[in-house]
Amino acid sequence: MSLSLALTVLAAPLAAPAADAGGPADAHDATNLPILLAGGGFDHGRFVKHNADVPLSDLFVTLLNRAGLPAEQFGPSTGELTW
Repeated sequence: MSLSLALTVLAAPLAAPAADAGGPADAHDATNLPILLAGGGFDHGRFVKHNADVPLSDLFVTLLNRAGLPAEQFGPSTGELTW
């Protein structure tokens, strides 16, 4: 892998939602779902807990905007995350 490709991959935001192992597989509940966020120029190395009323789709809006794909809404989002 070339250095420029490696730097591009590291700069790209990545979110890896973990499965909800505590409930039925068909529940599709994103409440209290641990997310690993890497790259993208975010402030890493810490744990961030949002209120239960913040939809997971707000993270997707934030990631799209950071990737240069302007988005105001994704599903039931309320906007970008702030932390």
